[in-house]
Amino acid sequence: MFAPFTSLRQDLRKACRDFDPEVLTGPELTEAIDEFVGIEKLAAGARLRAAKHIDQSAVGEDGDGSKARWLAKRTGQTPKDAEKDLAASEKLDELEATDEALRNGELSSTQAHEVTSGAGADPTAELELLDTAKKASVPELKRKAKKVRAAATDAEEKAKRAQERRDLIAGVDEEEGEGWIHAKGPASAIAEILALLEPWVQAEFDKARRAGRRERRGALMFDALLAALRFAAAARKGRMTRAGPDGAGTTVPGGRPGPVGPPVRILVRVDAAALQRGHTVAGEVCEIDGLGPVSVEAVRALLPQAAIDLIITNGVDVFNVTHLGRRATARQQVVLDWIGGQCTRQGCGATRNLQVDHRIDWAHTHLTELRSLDWLCIEDHKRKTHQGWALVEGTGRRPMVPPEDPAHPKNANAPPAASAA
Repeated sequence: MFAPFTSLRQDLRKACRDFDPEVLTGPELTEAIDEFVGIEKLAAGARLRAAKHIDQSAVGEDGDGSKARWLAKRTGQTPKDAEKDLAASEKLDELEATDEALRNGELSSTQAHEVTSGAGADPTAELELLDTAKKASVPELKRKAKKVRAAATDAEEKAKRAQERRDLIAGVDEEEGEGWIHAKGPASAIAEILALLEPWVQAEFDKARRAGRRERRGALMFDALLAALRFAAAARKGRMTRAGPDGAGTTVPGGRPGPVGPPVRILVRVDAAALQRGHTVAGEVCEIDGLGPVSVEAVRALLPQAAIDLIITNGVDVFNVTHLGRRATARQQVVLDWIGGQCTRQGCGATRNLQVDHRIDWAHTHLTELRSLDWLCIEDHKRKTHQGWALVEGTGRRPMVPPEDPAHPKNANAPPAASAA
């Protein structure tokens, strides 16, 4: 039974040893990588299907104790990734389409983990998750699977577990000389922390811009956290510092902290029925933008705060709002922030620093309608604005093509060429 695999492995070893990427052209190298990926997926699919049948007695004889450690030792994975392999393998008997995709080499092990974890919680989502795996990026698939799992499980119970497991640890990478912090807890609490930090982040952005510095948002968030904690320490000693126009700050003895940035929003989407009932049921949504599902109880605790923007899914039909200004109305912007949580270009997983793009140039219409707006990441917006690229016609996530592509809107709508006489 194993002879074909043994022979194939020997042939593949020789081919890989003789492989010389330096002699290939660009297209040839692309083709080679595609072949390697195909081989990896076929092997990963066979390995996942076999994982379910690992003999526990053989595991014990090797002294590894658990199937995950036994598998990790042989694959070079971490025990955590091996556990994901085992969990995915256990679900394949009930997920025929996913099993078939693995047999055909259509999924990587990471994609299989996400599809099986989501479809295992809600089998009706299997085909949709497989379609996402084939057409979209891994981050997009992870977000989709996360939403499927959330809709099929009890959010309140998960919130309680998250509260019990809340933690904050710190350490130092001795090799790099860098310190690190890792915190976890209920999604609503993390959202509150980020909302409280955001004004300080904006203040750091302003300081960097005035100084002519361009830094990553993560770097400025680090500076903002340090500034906020120093501010809190000064406040406890009775020395409040009000940020001045130069960013240096002015001491105000016994005073109250002045504004340090613009108001901050926490964006929440919840089904009206769930909000009224007090908890979600399967298929309903209650989640915080960028963080994921939370309990209705957590949302209700946040509602008295002015920083909450609440999108009730069967409330005002914002898709019918038309605005005569160039910028979206406040209501449009709130919903656009929610529904456009990632770049519209198919295959791009960017979810931060996105820019609103008018599907039809505002200069021609002087209208701003939600149905004619897209989100684009900075790089894709540059391609559209300066290099003539465009999203193909339609709505939702779709490909972006260069100006010479036949699917480009200007070519798709061009009149047919005159036939030769």
